[in-house]
Amino acid sequence: MSITIEDVNNETLALTGDSSVFIPGYSTCRITWDYTLSGVPLGISISGYKDGTSTTLYYKWTGNSTISGTFDVENVNYDSIYVQIRQTTRTSSYYNGAYHYRYVPYTPPRVYQSQRFTLDYVEYTPPSVSSVVLERLSDDNTTATLTIGGSGYSAVNFGLIENELQVNYIYKTGNSGTNCTAVTIDDVTVDEDGNFEATVEFNDTDTFAVENTYYFTITVSDKLISSDKNGILPPGIAALEIEGQDIYVGQHIYMNELTNTSKNIYFRSKTGYNNCYIEGGNGAAGSNGLALYDEYNSEYVVQYLGNTLKQLIINPDINLQYGGYIPKSIPQIQYGKVAKQWVTTSAPGWQTIDVTFGETFSSVPVVTISVADPSAQSVVSTIFRYYISDVSMTGFTINVYNSAYSAGVSYYEYFHWQAMAKQE
Repeated sequence: MSITIEDVNNETLALTGDSSVFIPGYSTCRITWDYTLSGVPLGISISGYKDGTSTTLYYKWTGNSTISGTFDVENVNYDSIYVQIRQTTRTSSYYNGAYHYRYVPYTPPRVYQSQRFTLDYVEYTPPSVSSVVLERLSDDNTTATLTIGGSGYSAVNFGLIENELQVNYIYKTGNSGTNCTAVTIDDVTVDEDGNFEATVEFNDTDTFAVENTYYFTITVSDKLISSDKNGILPPGIAALEIEGQDIYVGQHIYMNELTNTSKNIYFRSKTGYNNCYIEGGNGAAGSNGLALYDEYNSEYVVQYLGNTLKQLIINPDINLQYGGYIPKSIPQIQYGKVAKQWVTTSAPGWQTIDVTFGETFSSVPVVTISVADPSAQSVVSTIFRYYISDVSMTGFTINVYNSAYSAGVSYYEYFHWQAMAKQE
């Protein structure tokens, strides 16, 4: 007759070397029982106690006089485990034309063996990364620093193995880059509360190109677990700089670039060259105006002098939209106006107007119509009912019902329509 508990997690056992010692939150506590009492139906209940509160973990009520088995508590973190071997009794209930039997604890309780196991734990807290700070030492070169903060590390001896902290980092260029080989950071400082800090200074001028973004993953691990946290090293190019009367967006200021004293805003392209700038002051915009100059094509895209728009150039091959452009061959919006004439000689009825788009949409668009003001020959538009049908990438049909039928009288009805491409 016996009840035992032990750690059966191979990872934690490899650290403690003792199945009676547990690592809180990681060990697997196995309870094993084997008990016989002739002539008495037996059952078992297992409870876990934490901070004075109990939780039922397992129970089984049988009519057998011998009970045996095992039950595992994974990631155990209870202060103690309480096991009871108890007498059970049979109860019955009648339904669906038959008696059904089950076993429940005997009342009043008859406990034949009970045992409370106080668990012997290693005082362990897992490490975690609390902060990752990446910054460039200067906006116009490739030097940078990485500072990592963490907490919770327990510099303990598990029993068989001494715990040890390790901090690594990997990084890649842009989202689509390939991660470098993991680099271990030496000389990580840990204080008495288990908080730690590590700093890396990158001084190699070829390490982090000033125009690129770098994505880091920091891994902190000890002999049992590991924890990750991500960080980003942004491009070194300044988002906005002001020098004299000029404003530079997305680039650095170099003194040999300051060739005039007008109030200009310069924009930098991906290739690193000025491809356009907004010009003001005494430049082409005059003393009271504004111009947008395209250096690549050597022309003013917009030239606004005083109160007069002198020039506006829009590339005929694109339609502007949020976030970019779409070739004009794929239209976004088309619209028009159609009319229908009736010479009524009989009772009212339905007639149709077929509308063909000027250009074919890439998918079936959304079409709306509205009734325009009728001509002088028409009665009020309320005599008409209408709806849209057969919408396709090339056109649609307007179905119109005319309720006026004065013989020989002409009626007109006008419709404005608009077709809009669906946003993917």
